[in-house]
Amino acid sequence: MRIFDKTGVLTSGQPKWTNRAEIANEVIEIAVGLARASRHPLARALARAIGPGPAITGANEVPGYGIEATIGGNLVRMGRAEWVGASQTTSNESELWFKNGGATAIRFSFEDSLRADTIATITAIKAMGIKVEVLSGDKLEVVEKTAKEAGIAEFRGAQSPFEKAARLDELANNGAKVMMVGDGLNDAPALARAFVSMAPGAAADASQSAADLVFQGEKLDAVREAIVVGRLSKQRVLENFWFSAIYNLVTVPLAVLGMVTPPIAAIAMSSSSIIVSLNALRLHRYK
Repeated sequence: MRIFDKTGVLTSGQPKWTNRAEIANEVIEIAVGLARASRHPLARALARAIGPGPAITGANEVPGYGIEATIGGNLVRMGRAEWVGASQTTSNESELWFKNGGATAIRFSFEDSLRADTIATITAIKAMGIKVEVLSGDKLEVVEKTAKEAGIAEFRGAQSPFEKAARLDELANNGAKVMMVGDGLNDAPALARAFVSMAPGAAADASQSAADLVFQGEKLDAVREAIVVGRLSKQRVLENFWFSAIYNLVTVPLAVLGMVTPPIAAIAMSSSSIIVSLNALRLHRYK
């Protein structure tokens, strides 16, 4: 079983802010200061769209929900609609909601695209007989759209960090060995719970620390490659175990019977070590 996060894993992780013209400059000024203090891909997209500048100090990021700070005596939040206190929309765009004290919540909308090789990678993984599922903190409509574009039938949206971790526990209790691929702070608990886990090089530090593997570059194919190399490694280990077992079954009785001289024993022992090493080095032929 392979579980993928959406933003920054299946997608490029470079969302574009799409409704700038609808938002007042004074709102943008506060929102972008808050965004600069966050590691979330949508917040970083907002900060990137405006450019360099100061971040709001004393901000607190709540994984899976958003970021908040006290500004001018008001609690200012930016993140999920229900956390901020806004009504969830049914659009298929990713969104952040911003609210300053008791003012009306403001919606920031974003669009992201799949990585160039996402469809090919998912197709190849499914061809190996591996089930694939998407777990994302983004709203369900956006997750459904991305999952269908990628060719993934199973998906869950609006997942908190605890819900993601609980889903992995559920699968593990049913006997599944799950690989989790995620990049955000909200993925860290699920990455730690997975049988094996991977994170992109651009992932949050907490996710990279929780992951067993970190892959570099823009290609999601690194996940498929890790699966193939893992299977080949297991095959080489088993081959070497069988060779060692057969070698000992043949040579040990001969040595006990005194039919093997010390020079022959030394040559045989060295030869067996060389054969095992050369067999393991066959992995270098994989590309």
